[in-house]
Amino acid sequence: MVIKTHKIKEATLNIAGEILEKDLTNAISSKLLEYGKKAKIEGFRPGNIPENILQDRFGLQARQEAITDLINEEFQLFLKDKEIKLYDRPDFKLEVSKKSSKIGYTLTAPVLPSLDKLTPLAKLTLTEYKTTATEEDILESLKKIAKSQSTFEVEKEDRAMKKGDIAVIDYVGYIQNEEGSREAFKGGEGKEFYLELGSNHFITGFEEALIGKKKGEHLLKLKFPKDYQSKELSGKSVEFEVLVKEIKIQKPAEINDEWAKSLKRKDLADLKEYVKDLLSKHYDGHSKTLMKEELLNILATKTKVELPKMLLEKEATVIKEGQPEIEEKELQKTSHRRVLLGLLVSYYAESFKIKIEEDDVQKAIMSEAVKYPGQEEKVFKTYKENPDALKQLHIMIYEDKTLTAMIESCSKKTSKITSKDLLDKQPKK
Repeated sequence: MVIKTHKIKEATLNIAGEILEKDLTNAISSKLLEYGKKAKIEGFRPGNIPENILQDRFGLQARQEAITDLINEEFQLFLKDKEIKLYDRPDFKLEVSKKSSKIGYTLTAPVLPSLDKLTPLAKLTLTEYKTTATEEDILESLKKIAKSQSTFEVEKEDRAMKKGDIAVIDYVGYIQNEEGSREAFKGGEGKEFYLELGSNHFITGFEEALIGKKKGEHLLKLKFPKDYQSKELSGKSVEFEVLVKEIKIQKPAEINDEWAKSLKRKDLADLKEYVKDLLSKHYDGHSKTLMKEELLNILATKTKVELPKMLLEKEATVIKEGQPEIEEKELQKTSHRRVLLGLLVSYYAESFKIKIEEDDVQKAIMSEAVKYPGQEEKVFKTYKENPDALKQLHIMIYEDKTLTAMIESCSKKTSKITSKDLLDKQPKK
């Protein structure tokens, strides 16, 4: 087997080679010999099966494996000799000649750029925001918990609805189709829906239009916002037929010692300490998220390396599938950032020798489960029975551990701010 030509252009390795007939014949014979040691064929003992019988039974499979092994063996020797490191597995294509018994092949692979001259992480400075959970923060959290455990009393008085009321409604939304007739749109229908007026759960104008109205049927003429998530509906006029079946008054749980005990705490003071601890962890987590994004932004700006064209094209295709209307300039910018940061995270993960332990996985699953009170078993079952979900969780853990190690290596400047100011800060990409 011979590698005839190779070149590296746009951080992509291109190789052309050929497999000689004698090499392939020998490799196939070796493969068939391996099969013969384990094969169970009637009339023959393993290890004593004639090659022509093995050829009939396993010939095609042996040929495919032999070709793959020959190419891979020569390719690995080539990479070692030329001291080339790849970022991803190569794509290869076979070219069978009609004029000779030689098999040609081409290999294309993204080359890992040299990152030896990266700015040391210790020389990068990140802002670490510090805050404390105040009594006001704790009380606000308790109110939210109490509200989530509300009871609902039916309003007996025939009165107009006001902000804070719960309107129990059936509704259907209609838009004008291309023929000019009125038709219900997908996702625009609900029955026995509990809508808190003033919660901004529906599009602008929906809840406002119900305030001041009584039980019964109402027609709301509104317009979807131009930035609405559904492109088919954004900016369009819409009519909602709404039946207000009942008005209910929300009665949040009373915040006292008895209520705290129902939440498995000793008393209200104990519950407050518990909530304070949760808030502190939440603030620390948000501060860490901001530092991660700040670090990634610094690295994306400072790191100047040539990226493999084939990876950029693949990433652009993925982005385009999710955002069909993205502009070309933004597409190129986003794909470049994603590929670069993926490469850097992989580089630092190797540098820090990041490994995922079973304890990391269990903690991550538990962290996901607590987000869905009462459905914890369902979350556990999802990760147990869904390999893809577990794989995504592993990727998330790997990236988080890597970024955490990177942050710990950076210099920090502390900034003390209020919890509101901290939570108002969102990661900037």
